[in-house]
Amino acid sequence: MRLNEQDTSVTGLRLGDSVVAVLSTLAPLALAGAVHLYILIARRQVNGSDRGVLGQPGQAGQAT
Repeated sequence: MRLNEQDTSVTGLRLGDSVVAVLSTLAPLALAGAVHLYILIARRQVNGSDRGVLGQPGQAGQAT
């Protein structure tokens, strides 16, 4: 497989192989970081005061 190999007569933006490799790792790292953050937030212990009182008007699934 040839990375970033183009005709030299073409003008425009040309990136080296190392730049292409670094840029291609950004999306998977961002996805991994987002998933890790979601797991940390989802595992957070819920306090009794955080849950709210069910049956109060305005709660999800309740008629107003």
